[in-house]
Amino acid sequence: MPGRKTMREPLRQVRSLGDGIEQVIAVSALVLPDGDASGVVIGALDGHTLHAWRMDDLFHGKARALFSPSPASAGQAVTVGRGPRGLLTAVREDAAVRVWDEEGEEYVSLPCDHHHQSLAFDPSGTGRLAVADDTRIRVWEPHDPTREGDAAGARHTGGRAVGRTRLRVTGAGPDGTLLLSRSQGSDVLLSLHSANGQSGEGLRLEHPGAVEALAATRVGDRWLTAAVGRRCVVLWTLGPGLELLETETFVLPGAAERPVSSMALQDTGIGRLRLLWPSGQSVATWERDTQGRGAWSEGRTFWMGAAGAVQRLEVVGLPSGPSWLSAWGGNAVRVWDLTAPGAKPQPVDVIRAKAVATGLLKRRDAPVPLIAFTTGERVKFIECDGGYGVASVLPWQSGGALDGVALAGPAERPLLVGWSRNSGCLRLWDVRRGKALDLMESRGYEVTGVDSAFDSRGITLMIQGVAQNSVRCDQVFVPWRVDRSVSGTRVGDQRAGESARRDKRSIL
Repeated sequence: MPGRKTMREPLRQVRSLGDGIEQVIAVSALVLPDGDASGVVIGALDGHTLHAWRMDDLFHGKARALFSPSPASAGQAVTVGRGPRGLLTAVREDAAVRVWDEEGEEYVSLPCDHHHQSLAFDPSGTGRLAVADDTRIRVWEPHDPTREGDAAGARHTGGRAVGRTRLRVTGAGPDGTLLLSRSQGSDVLLSLHSANGQSGEGLRLEHPGAVEALAATRVGDRWLTAAVGRRCVVLWTLGPGLELLETETFVLPGAAERPVSSMALQDTGIGRLRLLWPSGQSVATWERDTQGRGAWSEGRTFWMGAAGAVQRLEVVGLPSGPSWLSAWGGNAVRVWDLTAPGAKPQPVDVIRAKAVATGLLKRRDAPVPLIAFTTGERVKFIECDGGYGVASVLPWQSGGALDGVALAGPAERPLLVGWSRNSGCLRLWDVRRGKALDLMESRGYEVTGVDSAFDSRGITLMIQGVAQNSVRCDQVFVPWRVDRSVSGTRVGDQRAGESARRDKRSIL
């Protein structure tokens, strides 16, 4: 009933905190568990300053200020909680969440794309922070606090995030199954996925050293994943459900101190398995029987014929068609047709390239290799159709210099993905139409790699990075229509940016 009082007796004890504060616009309280850290913590915002007090008892005893001095904040929502290292206070301020520990050290801000004023810590004390963000709830583990001498925007990832991350997606499994291969330090993590997310339990394997490069392929109903570190290659053969069938270890020629920056595995389609890796200004290859019988034998060497050591190589092709090898070194890319052993490579100039990706683009009735690269601010692509490749420039997008690019999707309609490590946002382009699509929202961590697979429903992106206290990898489905019923290379009608907007509701 209107006006009905629900308390039988009024509160008999009232305590005042924050004398001198003109107006409190948000408040949060936390009751600490019994023990050495028992008591109560209260946080409050007055529109320009964050205040927090700790008391052994809510009504008795001294209220001690948690921060000295109190940090400036124009936030509109506050929450207090506990983490493994002690008390945490979080404030929603503009399009970010700011987090402090009980010593007053500020963590790296967590990005948010919207302005909903609601957030809460996990009451169990894990330190996880739930933040309302548009149509979802994001759950974060805060970064470590910034440290003295750090550059602006530096992020720390804790003891578990040691070494560089690697990522590889292998398709062509039954029912659209994908194999995701990742590495962190000496760990190699494998998991099976569909467009709807992970299928079953993953598998953790270990390399004897820090992994420098990953490669994976599928041969029949078996998955093959290889990892290399200090010239030592470990090749795992796995069954359809990731049953470990065989482990093979061998050493590549060369000094152990010379890292292997890139590697590829290829099922040649004629009963041979090919391993490719950079060797100075060339790409070296070994081959053996796909069934694992017999030793590796030295294969063809692909020479760049240009200054600069090979930094990255990729093998692209159709499941039952032609395939190509691309090698990037310095300002040059070379592309070889692997189905024509005597053919010369096609040279491609990538002047001042910071990152290069290789894919396919269908022209008339046949695919041709597609080289995409970024100079930082600009993104260009070149079709390798046998002639002199002239770079086409894709529309500029804001967000700063790019650190990486990847090509995804079918040859009929490739999708170019670009990312900047310190942004977390992904920039998308429809290559065939030469159009920029909507930005994909910030991942909330430093993106270090993107790989993908495609089926008739769309593109599955795997986005890896380092954030909070561990390695992160998000699976994102991007609806991507291609009208294959129309002859030639015409694609289905789709508004520019539609796939990116749908993606924001398809994060798994």
